[in-house]
Amino acid sequence: PNQPTSPLKMAVFRLSDCMLDETTRMRLVSIAQALIEHGAPVAPARHLFELRYGPCEREGDDADADEAPNAFHHLYNLLRE
Repeated sequence: PNQPTSPLKMAVFRLSDCMLDETTRMRLVSIAQALIEHGAPVAPARHLFELRYGPCEREGDDADADEAPNAFHHLYNLLRE
């Protein structure tokens, strides 16, 4: 259940690759956004995200003011829309 079985779930899975920098992670977010725009099912990817990383706060929802949004936050916000 926590393995990627779709392109969108693969983007979620790869986000935690320690060899990726923030710029590359943001490319994965862009890919995920394109997949969603073309009809990729969001619920299974959101479930995988929450299994792997836990839920993230939405930008502005009690988020730590000192912490800048990163690729994890951006992707989670896409998956919550």
